[in-house]
Amino acid sequence: MPVIAKPGKFGPYVQRGDDTASVPENLPPADLTVAVALELLAMPKGGKPIGEDPETGLTVFVMSGKFGPYVQLGELTDDKNEKPKTSSLFKDMDPYEVTLETALQLLSLPRDLGSEPESGAVFTARNGPHGPYLTKEVGGSEKPETRQLENEQQLLTVDLRDALAMFAEPKKFGKRSPKPPLADLGIDPASGRPMLIKDGKFGPYVTDGETNASLRVGDVPETLSPERGAELLQDRRVYIAENGGPLAKKAAKKSVKKAAKKKATAKKSAKSRAKKPDLMTARTVGAGQSKAAKKAVKRPNVVKSDSQILDPGL
Repeated sequence: MPVIAKPGKFGPYVQRGDDTASVPENLPPADLTVAVALELLAMPKGGKPIGEDPETGLTVFVMSGKFGPYVQLGELTDDKNEKPKTSSLFKDMDPYEVTLETALQLLSLPRDLGSEPESGAVFTARNGPHGPYLTKEVGGSEKPETRQLENEQQLLTVDLRDALAMFAEPKKFGKRSPKPPLADLGIDPASGRPMLIKDGKFGPYVTDGETNASLRVGDVPETLSPERGAELLQDRRVYIAENGGPLAKKAAKKSVKKAAKKKATAKKSAKSRAKKPDLMTARTVGAGQSKAAKKAVKRPNVVKSDSQILDPGL
């Protein structure tokens, strides 16, 4: 039975027969392979129960949604105003290996770190679309102060003492210094350039300075072999070549524009050499030719399809 990727009202999804699953927004299109699609389809639709919260007695679930895997406390009810608490998994977390302890830590976010005795300012650890950060809120102030954390794991370990130290230093503006590579895989045999594993916006990826390839499901930066890194880069190059590549498309557009410009210049010089006709006659002929040209051009029927078959016969 084929596995198909489709665009939907609430985002892209994969389908196999009557079974469907949402594709996480942070998953690059090039990484949506048959294996990844089957893993998404294998996730329990109602969520995977991993235990009970000792404080509330509610069941904790691991879910798969539009923005990736997350944990949920309790189940949905008929009351639309009461929604169960949820928290996204960190980028380096595997949804199949999340424990109850980890899930409860995630559900504790945003985490209250305490308050400063002198000013009464409240410090909170939060996770946002631009990464983990701390907030310092003073009663009566319009906007809280913020400080960026280095990684998501700090959200679970940072305390009030750490927060006080971070806010005691002046806030850093502008671009942060680039992160050091996670691993060095040596020289890529295809490009002759060094292969490095780096941490990006959508997770770890391997790069030779020219081509970037996201790590697939099951690839671990610490144990990735040079052969596997070279394979990921080569797969990415093949994908770019098969789809034309952004540089090839830009070059094609520029050459077409230049050719059209030369053609227009040639027509202009030919017209200047010819005798100028009467103004009314020129308008009439031009109008007639324009209508005839419009009638002569027939637009071909183009059938568009947004679906993509990942595997025609699984």
